[in-house]
Amino acid sequence: MSNKHKVSKKTILLFFIGISIILVILYVIGIDKIINILLKANPLYILLALILQFLGLVILTLRCKYILKVANYNNISFKTLFLITLIGQFVNNTTPSMRGGGEPVRMYYLHKLYNISGGESAFIVIVERFIDTLIFLIMSFTVILLLMLSGVHISILLTAWLFFLIFIGLIAYLILNRKLLTRIAIKIVSFSCRILRRDIDECRVLEEIEKFYRSLDHFKDKKKDKNLIIAIILTIFWYLVDVIKFYLFFLSLNCFTSIISVAIIYFVTFLSGIFSLTPAGVGSADLVIILSSTLFNIPPSVSAGVTILDRIISFLIPTILGYFSYLYLKKLENPKSK
Repeated sequence: MSNKHKVSKKTILLFFIGISIILVILYVIGIDKIINILLKANPLYILLALILQFLGLVILTLRCKYILKVANYNNISFKTLFLITLIGQFVNNTTPSMRGGGEPVRMYYLHKLYNISGGESAFIVIVERFIDTLIFLIMSFTVILLLMLSGVHISILLTAWLFFLIFIGLIAYLILNRKLLTRIAIKIVSFSCRILRRDIDECRVLEEIEKFYRSLDHFKDKKKDKNLIIAIILTIFWYLVDVIKFYLFFLSLNCFTSIISVAIIYFVTFLSGIFSLTPAGVGSADLVIILSSTLFNIPPSVSAGVTILDRIISFLIPTILGYFSYLYLKKLENPKSK
């Protein structure tokens, strides 16, 4: 696995398409209106949102640390894990969709810095993603039910939720079917090796798969249930913190709508962003925020202002910090490059 995250031309093109969508939205709503609203923003709420952004990153790091404990890795540095989390944010924000993308890079650094095997690092990342997805599915389905009870037409949203559920179900089936997973893994590695013009080490692939399935045995140890429960609680806490952070953006623009309305906007946007083709849902997610806000009589100029604040604090800052974290860990890997 390469330690370089290269942003493809396709990703750059999609990013500029997303930016173009945002610019068109701002133009249609009225750039002057949005600027005037942002100039009147309450800096205290924005500062609180920034603090919650960093708190969220700390929570994600702690969650990873507790999942590592499940796999018997108890002495992993919090600082390094925090940097790896930031790198994951950087990669997530430079790859299509609003969720996922950074997992392979995080797996790479867990292996490189702590000598955690590919199979075990895959186990750690998959468990983390499973917990995150489970909580997300429950919370987003609750939002769908609330919208249905409100008489809102949500057939597209429900279809997206079901599609995501089926997709996760297929992945779970693949993990449970060892023979099928092994065949697919070998085919993927073979295809990648042909493209990279490298020889395939089938024995190593089989060895890593064996380590992955051995890692699943950690679930049999009841003493580690506490660590999993803590990881689940931290995931719920992260979602609550992220929703409150999002709510603070509305409050900062003097929009005192209910937090339930904001939570609905948040999860609708998150759900739609999963299937976005642009990096971090740039453009598409912003459009969904503005459209879904109209359900609660929130002026488009206010919701557009919210998207700008959200992009600065939730997207731009973590992306920049993630890039510098990548450069820092790269130096740790290659001391001679200092």
